[in-house]
Amino acid sequence: MKFVEQAPIFFERIQTRKRHPVKPATLSAYRNAINSWILPSIGQQDLETFSNGALKAFIHKLTVLRKSPATIQQIVTVVKSIVASAVTPEGDLLYPRIWNNAFLDLPDIGPQKAPTLTQEQLRAALRSEHGVFYAFLAGTGLRIGEALAVRWGDDGTHTCLDPENAVVRVRTKLWYKQEGTPKTDAGIREVDLDPRLNALLSCATTTVAGEPIFNKDGKFLCEGTMRAHLKSLGICGFHTFRRYRITRLRELGTPEDIVRYWAGHAGGGITDRYSKLAENKELRKQWAVRAGLGFELPEIKKEKKDE
Repeated sequence: MKFVEQAPIFFERIQTRKRHPVKPATLSAYRNAINSWILPSIGQQDLETFSNGALKAFIHKLTVLRKSPATIQQIVTVVKSIVASAVTPEGDLLYPRIWNNAFLDLPDIGPQKAPTLTQEQLRAALRSEHGVFYAFLAGTGLRIGEALAVRWGDDGTHTCLDPENAVVRVRTKLWYKQEGTPKTDAGIREVDLDPRLNALLSCATTTVAGEPIFNKDGKFLCEGTMRAHLKSLGICGFHTFRRYRITRLRELGTPEDIVRYWAGHAGGGITDRYSKLAENKELRKQWAVRAGLGFELPEIKKEKKDE
């Protein structure tokens, strides 16, 4: 069995399995690793004889090609998964491996870049044609896919804005215009809004039930288009707005349970599982008001639509 034969089987399996189904973004990354690096380099090698030495040689090749440590780690993960996906009809591994990570000597990923959003950059974003959208990102800390998926009105299924309760209910997210569920259960949550931001959204976005509140011709905004606009403002990615919001909440002493809940982060310890602080809706609303926004909201640049 060669990599070129087993890779399609592995890829098909991770798309259809019931246990830990793979999200579209991860599928895209795996597909790129297989088609761009694994098959062209080691596609004709046999899984049975592919040893630690062969993998180390492949890692060296990727390093010489100046691939980033994070990219190399991801590609190697896919290689190991392809080998492990070859099983008998009874589910036993055909080619069991004990990978010697010390021998493989994978490059250390090290600290990742985490660009922040300056007040000057934020003001420029808020003055732009998409100022309301950027105010929404900075005022909620939602991930870009979650923010783009927000619809008007609660249908019990999709991510939505509920203006009557000043809350965004996160249930779905967008990835290249494909709507899917959040990566983890912690991503399904309610994000309470500062009343001023809630009022702005009610006046400056669509009020058509079920329609995306940020849209072009009734369709979801394109992440690629927004990314290009953000780049023109000199801002390094949508995550800077998320870091801005989380940093502000912590600076003002917002309880960590509430910060983590609004951010969609799962608790890491045993005590986190026992704490029910984030379930206190009234307390969350109080902190949404107390934390505020930390910036002046943009002026409304379009009239409210009729319902």
